[in-house]
Amino acid sequence: MSKQGKKFSQKVFFTIFLLFVIAFGTCKCSIHRSLKVDKNTPIAVWTLDDLSPGAKFRPDLGELLSDHVVDVISQNGFKVVERKRLIEILEELKIGSSELSDPNTRLRLGRLAGARFMVFGAYQSISGKVRFDLRLVDVETSKIVKAVKKIVSTDSVDMWLKAVDDAALELLKVSNKS
Repeated sequence: MSKQGKKFSQKVFFTIFLLFVIAFGTCKCSIHRSLKVDKNTPIAVWTLDDLSPGAKFRPDLGELLSDHVVDVISQNGFKVVERKRLIEILEELKIGSSELSDPNTRLRLGRLAGARFMVFGAYQSISGKVRFDLRLVDVETSKIVKAVKKIVSTDSVDMWLKAVDDAALELLKVSNKS
């Protein structure tokens, strides 16, 4: 290869490499920005699932805990998509409970309801302790933006509610990142 051909190849390689770096940097920034949670970002909360082994721990607890998560989100100035809206969409689309076990179906419902993010979660009682897990998920990409875990003793419902409130507040801290 001639000197001119070699220089040309190097320039082309360098130009392509530079364009790749610029494109990658731009993509990375735009993706990061799109995951920003601010007070105007609609958030939907799904009912927390009971994952306790054997007999269910407290079948009514999921609704109560979810209501607390909604309260924390709304009391901190964030927009909450009402669960009534999610139920209306469920009925309109004739989606059954077996289909709701699929996270993608739930995310689709969140998108249709106008949510940008969705909170999923579960609780589990084992050996005198209750574990609470909450996940903040981007409904467009299905990416988990943040996950939080809290463990408390089974002694007091007040302790459970405080643990879930603390977990919800921790999920919202993601909004301070830019």
